[in-house]
Amino acid sequence: MKSKLIIITLGFLLFAVFSCTKKNIRIEKYPSGKIHYKKYFTNDKQDSLEEYFENSQRLKMKITKISKDSQYIVHFDETGKDRIEGWALIKRGKTYRNGWWKQFLNGEKSKIEYVTVGDTTRTNQLYFYDSDGNIDFKFSHFYKFDLPDTIEFNKPYKFHIELKSPIQGAKESYVTVLKLSDEITPDYLNFWKSKSTYDVKELSTNLWEISHTFRYKGNFTIRGFIYRAWLEFKDEGEKDSITEIDYRDITYIKKHIYIK
Repeated sequence: MKSKLIIITLGFLLFAVFSCTKKNIRIEKYPSGKIHYKKYFTNDKQDSLEEYFENSQRLKMKITKISKDSQYIVHFDETGKDRIEGWALIKRGKTYRNGWWKQFLNGEKSKIEYVTVGDTTRTNQLYFYDSDGNIDFKFSHFYKFDLPDTIEFNKPYKFHIELKSPIQGAKESYVTVLKLSDEITPDYLNFWKSKSTYDVKELSTNLWEISHTFRYKGNFTIRGFIYRAWLEFKDEGEKDSITEIDYRDITYIKKHIYIK
C-alpha cells in the first residue's frame, strides 16, 4: 500500500508540473489578416524563438535569442532553400552582425566574418567555395596563424601570420603592414594608436614571422590588424587620360589562446 501511495504521489506531482507549464504562441497579423510574426511564450515569458513572415506567408526570418545582447539570425530567400545565417550583437537597441555568417546561395557556400568596431560593423574575412567545396582563393580574403591554441608560460615562440588574399592593383604599389599589440581593446577603437608589443618581421608579401614570449597565464587573446594600401589606374577612355585611385583597408586580427 505504501509503494502504491508513493507512485500515486509522484504521478500527481508530474501532472502538477506539466499542468503548470503553459505554452502559447502570440501572433501579429498584417491588415490583410495574414501572419506577420510569431512569438513563442512559456508561462508568459518569451522563449528564444521568433519567426517573421512575408505577406505571401513565406518564412522570412528566424531569430533565436541566446542572451540579452546576443542572438542567432537566419534569413531565407523566396524559395526557402537559400539562406544567410549568423550571430548578431545587440548594443543600445541596435542589432549588428558580429562574428561568422554562413551564406548558402544556388548550392554554393561562403563564410563572412563581421567585426564590430565601436558602433560600426565591418566585413573582415571572406571564404568563398567552389562547387566541389574547395576554397576559391581568387575571391577569398582571410588570415592564418600557425601558433597552437595552447602554449607554455614564459617560453619564447616564433610563429607566422599569413594573409591569404590576392594582391590588388599595381603590384609595385601594393603595401601591407602587420601590427600586434596587447594594448588593443576588444572594440578595436584604439587600434591605430596602440603600440606594437610583438617583434614582427616581414618575410614576403602578406607573410610575417612573429617572435614573442607570453608572460601571462590563463585565457588570452592576441589582437592586431593588417593594413593594406594599393593603387589602381583607370583608363577614362579619353586620350592620355588615366585616373589614379588610392585604396586602403584594414583586416582585424584576433586569436584566442590558453597559456599554461
